[in-house]
Amino acid sequence: MRERLVSGQFKTMYNIKKILDTAGVPLSPRNYWKLTIAFWGSFAAISYVQGTLAVLVTGRTRLYAETVQWFIHWGLWILITPVILMAAYNFPVVNRSSWKLVGAIAVHLCILTVIFMALTFVEFAIMRELYMWEAGQETTVEQVVLKSLNTYIFRVAIYMLIVLGYNIAQYIHRNQQLKDQNSAYELKTAQLQGELTLAQLQALKMQLKPHFLFNTLNSLVGLMMMRENKKAINMVNSLSAMLRTLVDTKDVVQVPLCQEVEFAKEYLYIQQIRFEDRLNIEWDLDDETKSALVPQYILQPLIENSIIHGIEKLSRPALIRISTECRADGLRIEVLDNGVGFNPKTRSGRQGVGISIVRQRLDRLYGQQASLSYELPERGGTRAVLSMPMSTHSQNPATYHAV
Repeated sequence: MRERLVSGQFKTMYNIKKILDTAGVPLSPRNYWKLTIAFWGSFAAISYVQGTLAVLVTGRTRLYAETVQWFIHWGLWILITPVILMAAYNFPVVNRSSWKLVGAIAVHLCILTVIFMALTFVEFAIMRELYMWEAGQETTVEQVVLKSLNTYIFRVAIYMLIVLGYNIAQYIHRNQQLKDQNSAYELKTAQLQGELTLAQLQALKMQLKPHFLFNTLNSLVGLMMMRENKKAINMVNSLSAMLRTLVDTKDVVQVPLCQEVEFAKEYLYIQQIRFEDRLNIEWDLDDETKSALVPQYILQPLIENSIIHGIEKLSRPALIRISTECRADGLRIEVLDNGVGFNPKTRSGRQGVGISIVRQRLDRLYGQQASLSYELPERGGTRAVLSMPMSTHSQNPATYHAV
């Protein structure tokens, strides 16, 4: 017997949970019943106090049947609440256009009228014999209907209060879900952008390795054939330092400028040996910029571009001047060469795969706050001007790793 009772209780809890889940109410069955009893219990208490005061004022004796009716009346409204919630779920009154709102209210008034009539009939059927037994008088249908109509407007107010409260809670709940979904989408987008930046960075590394290694190995062979052992050893050391940096900073997006400069110096040292000391390098670095974070391998493609498109075919001594400056609007990096200029009709200046990747990476990390442009100095050559926000904190914490 006890097991059947427990099974019945669990079955009832499951049904209520199903109703709540269908209506979208984020409550457990137990909490639902607590809130429902507390809600209707507050109105029941007011009703009972009001009835007691009326008895005291009139001086009549209060029947036990009236107390029983009071329990039955409010108990029925507690049991019918899931139906009201389902009606509120199917016919919301919040965030609706004027005509839809009028239609929803009309539907709710019809539903309430049906519920009101059904509960009145059940209440009459139960209490008729009880009043006859205690008071010795029969309660007619007309008396019950007239008494119920006196409270109809009050029931309308309570019913609409439930519907409105539920719809507001549902609206807030759905908005929160949308916000959570948007936050998850933005996080996913940021992660995808970070992954894309890393992929582009790896593409830049792969571009650097093949042709640069090929040229460097050719130069090494030439130095060995000419018995330039010291230069060959220095070239191997610089190449080893560059390859170690490539391996150790596999997933790094941003590095301090001073580290980027060291990588560029190793690269330029190898190029100077290749150019047989015809390549002169000048550095003008602002001390305030050395700790600034910049995209990794952002400087080497600019220098490489100057060598390939500007000074590789020069017969006269070549010059590359790298300067950095901290300005009010951010960090400014310039790479100036005295080589062949570019066609001023080309807005982007010298454009290659490496420079294209540089532009894309700048856009991913800084948006419109960063730019790469090319200028034609009066004395000839080409000046690459790189501008970006001055920061010592990573623009992309999800993918930044200290080196």
